[in-house]
Formats: sequence, structure tokens, C-alpha cells
Amino acid sequence: MLPSEETEGVGIYSLNSADLLKELKAAGVDAAFLHEPDQRRWRVLHGEVPVEFIMGVASSLVASGIWDIVKVRFRGLFDRNQELRCRIVTQHKTAGGEIHNSWLEYEGPLEGFLEVLPTVAMMMPWTSDDLSWPEQRGLELQTEASRAMARSYSCPRDESEDLARRALSLRTSAFNWLEDTKYEEKAHKKLHQFGRPTRKRFPKGCAFVWNGSGYEQRCPVAIAHKRFGFSPSMILGKRICSVCAEDASECPHLRTEKYAVRGGRNATGYCPVCMSKDDCDHSPSTTYWVRPTGIVTTIERVDEISIVAKPVDPDARLLALPVNKDDVIRSLGSTFAYGHDTVACSRCLLPCSGFQQFREDGTFSWRHR
Repeated sequence: MLPSEETEGVGIYSLNSADLLKELKAAGVDAAFLHEPDQRRWRVLHGEVPVEFIMGVASSLVASGIWDIVKVRFRGLFDRNQELRCRIVTQHKTAGGEIHNSWLEYEGPLEGFLEVLPTVAMMMPWTSDDLSWPEQRGLELQTEASRAMARSYSCPRDESEDLARRALSLRTSAFNWLEDTKYEEKAHKKLHQFGRPTRKRFPKGCAFVWNGSGYEQRCPVAIAHKRFGFSPSMILGKRICSVCAEDASECPHLRTEKYAVRGGRNATGYCPVCMSKDDCDHSPSTTYWVRPTGIVTTIERVDEISIVAKPVDPDARLLALPVNKDDVIRSLGSTFAYGHDTVACSRCLLPCSGFQQFREDGTFSWRHR
């Protein structure tokens, strides 16, 4: 396999060439790169950012109206302040006869349980053959968000806010992945449905962040309504496989195949199921079937970063938004001490004002929902 170019003994290859060579090897062809692993670099152009992971969940969604009926029945059976401990199991049988189970565990007050009960509808197991991989990824993120929010109602208060805000971040990521799919509008509504109770439960945590020179909006719900992101052109160094932690261009794992892995962080430092570096719901004692992804460990050079309406990596987006100083002072009055006083954010309590959309001509426009 020849590189697209060579510089000082280093070959620069396209990402697709690694996949092609491994497929040739799998077919029994004697194939190899011209350069040794430590002499290879990988060119990433716009549209080629390696976001390759796929997780398997989901089937059809349950109508939300059903849950309203269930809530009424539960309130008739139990006292409002009664503590509950339960596990809800959903089961789905595929066309091939396979049985898939998913569950939500909850321990806490009845009202908290009723608030997270609709999330069960987002935890139904999904059949990967029916969905594109962005849909699979987005629906898996929704499931993780639902579980995190459910745990936030039953854990100690000093942990519950962190879980609720993690659920918001996961919901935002799910919305990014489900953009331009049939699940987009429902994912958008769920984002607000998670944001409102979080603002009510933890009002002190919903505030602009002072960065030393100005206030910033870091709420993922607010940032999700800025519909643009970033697309880089760069030269990558080493990429390791999420399954085996070896050089992704040398190992036998193909992105088109699924492999049995254990949950939790492996030798790569990531969970091979959800690609999280933090604690996640995937147990080391459980086997999952996943497709591998390439984890970039070094970046040799960044040539440019473009602003695009829809980045190839759905999560390549802003982490914070600057808040206009004059607007803050005008809104809060002359007694407000800029840089010292806390500025609360109540956006999640208001109706959605729509999206700020990036257009092909480089300008922005509002898209109302």
C-alpha cells in the first residue's frame, strides 16, 4: 500500500487505506504498507474524522400518553412520599427470534420515580439492522442519559446534581447524533424535558460561569440550539484500536465487523462499548458486541479548522458561549456588580425560541420550532 505523499521518510496515508488493507488481509491477500508503523501518518480531510463506533440498542418507541395513564394508577396505589425500590425490565424479540432485555433500576420517592418513568420508552432494545449508525449511537446516548437521570433521583444529594448534569450532556450529544433523522424532533423535546426539572431541582448550579474576564454560558441545552460545529483538516500520528489497544492499522479488527468485548475501561483507557473515559454503566463482567473505533493518540499537524453547519463528528461543537457584558448590565441594573455577582440562567424554564442555524454563505439564521 503506497502513501499519498512521503516527507523525510514518513509516509502520509488516507484513513481509508488502513481499512482497505485490513480487508485485503482478511480475504487472504498478502498486503502491507510501504512504511513501518512508526513511519506512518494519517491525513484527515473534511468529512473523514474517525468517529466509527456503533453500539447496539433499540426498537420502536412507546407512545408517551401511555405513561400518563400509568402515573395516575401509581398515585392511586402508593402514598406520594412513599419510598420505592424497583427494576423495570423491557424485552424485545427480533425478527430472527433473539431476545433483548434492558432495564432501569430506581430507589427513591414515588414522585421522582414517576418523573423518570417515561424514560423507559427510550430504553427499549434496538435492532442495528434497521438503523443507521448515527441513529444507533444517538439512541444509545438517550438510554445512558435516562439511566443517569434516574440514578440522580435515588442517590445522595451531593451526587445527584452531577448525575443530572451528566444526563443533560448525554441528551445533548444524543440530539447532535440524531440531527436530520426521524428521531430529531423527539430528541429535541426530551432535551427540554430533562432541562426543566434539572433547573428546578438545582437552581444554584444553573448560572453563567465567570472566566476571569467575562461570563460564559456553558449549559449544554443552550449550546445545543447553536446548530454549527467544526471540521478539521489535519495529519494524525498514531491511532490505536478500541478493542485491542494495538496499532489500528496493524490489528485484525475491521470496522465493518462486531467483536465481543468486556465493558468498562480497557487498556486504551476507554470503555470499548461507549468510548467513555469515566465510569459508565457497562460492566467488566458482561460481554458486549461492538464495532471497533480508532482512537487518536497523537496529532502531528492541524492545517485548518472550518465552521460547518453539520460536523462529521456530531459532538465537535462549542463548549461555551460568551455572554454580552452590556446585555447583562442592562438586564440586571446599576446595583449589579459585574464579575462578582452570580448571574442565574432560567432558559430551561422558558419556551424554546428555536435554533440559530449556520448557512452555506457563512451567515446565521433562526429556525423556529
